[in-house]
Amino acid sequence: MSDLSKKDAVKSRVRTLIKEGVYLPGSKLPSDTELHEEFDASKVTVVRALKELEAEGYVYRRRGSGTYIRQHRMAPIVEGKKFRIAIAWFTRVFPGKLRDDALGVITRSMLKELGLNNLKPKWADKSEHDQQTWAQWDAGDSPVCVDVLGPSADCLERHPPLELIKEGAYDAVVCVSLDHEPWLSDLLKLKIPVIIVDFMSRQFDLKADQVFYDSVSAYQEVVHHLINKGCTNIHFVGGLVHPQLESREGLSVEDAKRKRFDKKNKMIEPDSYFRLSAFKQIMEEMGRIVNEKMIHYTFLGSQDTDTFAETMATRKDAPDAFICHSATQAESIRKAFRKQKKKVLAIGAGQKGKASALSILDDNVQLGQVAGAILISRLKQPGRIPLRVGVPLQFKSK
Repeated sequence: MSDLSKKDAVKSRVRTLIKEGVYLPGSKLPSDTELHEEFDASKVTVVRALKELEAEGYVYRRRGSGTYIRQHRMAPIVEGKKFRIAIAWFTRVFPGKLRDDALGVITRSMLKELGLNNLKPKWADKSEHDQQTWAQWDAGDSPVCVDVLGPSADCLERHPPLELIKEGAYDAVVCVSLDHEPWLSDLLKLKIPVIIVDFMSRQFDLKADQVFYDSVSAYQEVVHHLINKGCTNIHFVGGLVHPQLESREGLSVEDAKRKRFDKKNKMIEPDSYFRLSAFKQIMEEMGRIVNEKMIHYTFLGSQDTDTFAETMATRKDAPDAFICHSATQAESIRKAFRKQKKKVLAIGAGQKGKASALSILDDNVQLGQVAGAILISRLKQPGRIPLRVGVPLQFKSK
């Protein structure tokens, strides 16, 4: 028997023993040496077989400890059916982003709902990396295969190519933090079930499932908290972003970048509309008048917020409180007021575990869990009415 067929025989036998419960979830397999003797195969062949079983999600290997059976394998979503799922990102897909970024947290949480979280992804080959960024989770006989797709490395568009979605023959597409409405509209024309995560637009009601952060209760709690603290001059700071260029015809990559990131090319971050609405509603209920001078917008993640904060801190009639779109905006404001030796309360939304004492928490793990559950529901019931599900933000006051 050749080494290749021997390796496949070892894989098949170990896989069968796992399925039959001889090797229980969480238990340790015999050592490589013991398996080499049991199966009459070389150690190299055994190691190759175990590495392939690890890639398929059956086992995981710990350096210096051994090989263990994975705890969880998902039951079929629909008996006899394997689904292909695309998760579309607005930015490039690479390991650091998956590990540390909010996009990665949401995606990993969805993968856990699908029973793929312990599986090592296959990444785009280096030769392909300059053209397209992607990663794939496929556990062989798992009921789902997931591709995470992003724009190519040198692309200004904030979405994967639509052609890639068409070629993938996907059973559903999950769009995470993608807010380019023309692209989403074109995606829906493909008649593939779509779940939109971390973005909500009335335009897509009854056309796609939408899972988003519901800011109303948390922002209302913040207003109550600030008024109870004696704040009398409360301002709102929303977020600005640079929208995608509708056309880059005739422009070089560098010229297109300059045009896109020009301060004149701006739009209000969609979630800021909902947060502002909640702010206005509760302020009016509390008898506080909100005028346009109390509403500001700064670019998220830029020096624009620092400049704004310094300007506000030097005003004689400086506000005593700010409710911000993001925690980074709030921190910039607190820093500028400290520099001027002035007191201020500034509160914004940030990731759970990275927030300050006064924060509005967005739990990306929970958002991903809900998105995963909605996806499974859609696969089981493709004809059901599309849902809008709001995951509440949480106000942390201590």
